[in-house]
Amino acid sequence: MNNKNIKSKHRNVLLDVNEAAEYLNVNKMTIRRLVNDREITFYRVKSKILIKMNIIFLNPILNI
Repeated sequence: MNNKNIKSKHRNVLLDVNEAAEYLNVNKMTIRRLVNDREITFYRVKSKILIKMNIIFLNPILNI
């Protein structure tokens, strides 16, 4: 599967901080730092931070 198919398949999947950290195999504090520094696009629903999965594919900072 190429990157274009992956991006479109996961366009609307939302991950919370823990899920994003697990998916990228990084510490959740890494994700929180990226959010706090506004280095990634995120959504806040009440106190929950959500990140679209396709943002992970599109953001060069997250190509870990």
